[in-house]
Amino acid sequence: MTPDWFLNTTWFVAGIAATGAFFYFLSEKNVHGTLWSGYVAVVVALLAIVLHIRNDFIRRENTTSPTPKSGGAESFSVPATGSASLTPPASSPPPKSTKSLALPSNWQGQKAIISQTMVDSPGGIQVGGDLTVASDKRIIQSLVLEVKVNQQTSSKPLTEPATSVGLQSAVAFFTATGQRIRFVTDFKLVDQQVSVDTRRVTFVYTPETPGEILGKDIEFLTQIDKFVVNYSEIFQTIGFAGGGAAISVDLFLRLNGVEVIAEQGGVERTGVLARGQASFNVAQLFQEVPAAYGRAVSSTK
Repeated sequence: MTPDWFLNTTWFVAGIAATGAFFYFLSEKNVHGTLWSGYVAVVVALLAIVLHIRNDFIRRENTTSPTPKSGGAESFSVPATGSASLTPPASSPPPKSTKSLALPSNWQGQKAIISQTMVDSPGGIQVGGDLTVASDKRIIQSLVLEVKVNQQTSSKPLTEPATSVGLQSAVAFFTATGQRIRFVTDFKLVDQQVSVDTRRVTFVYTPETPGEILGKDIEFLTQIDKFVVNYSEIFQTIGFAGGGAAISVDLFLRLNGVEVIAEQGGVERTGVLARGQASFNVAQLFQEVPAAYGRAVSSTK
């Protein structure tokens, strides 16, 4: 991307040539000087315009999903069998668990995918004090995914949550049959030093294409077995998780306003999340979702 100082310089040169030099030579009746001044002004102005257009294309590529050479819709690759586990112990009552998030050792870095879709959750859910599920309790009315990535740091003062606007993140769930369901943020993330040795970046996601999952029976969620992320570009942009810093991932899912997954991950020191695409095995977590949701709804009656 062409820096702003260079663009400003080209406009300055074009302005000098088009005004000062042009009219000076014109007043001196110097034909060659007048023509050359006008020529330089036009050429430098066109150069500035071309550089502005180039910068616009680069910005657009940073906020839209690239089209793959295969001709299909952009996607995360389907994770290979044997990806790392993100499942709670069998004895842990969902939705709460504390099993460590283990990342795969055979990951392959891929370019991050960025795109935009804003989704409003359907009505029928009210949270605050007592929980009320006013619509069909067996239908997925809304899904909100919250991912918290924690980085171990040297001793630093605590900070207030800082919201960054302009960066969008996309993640994907895959079913056992290979169906991909993308979730995206609304171009916002929250960055905070939550303790003297922990910096946290929080993402909140909703379905990119609501029809892929909203309106289905809650049992559909039991088909999900992989969770795929690619945070490399965003981490590089905000200066997060560099230098092989130890990081962990916390995963929370709210179904129709009910928290059905609350998974807190262990520390990983391989830097996988900072380098490219990583996948987690979430089959066990989603197998327990209908039961966890049923218990939460029953307790409000």
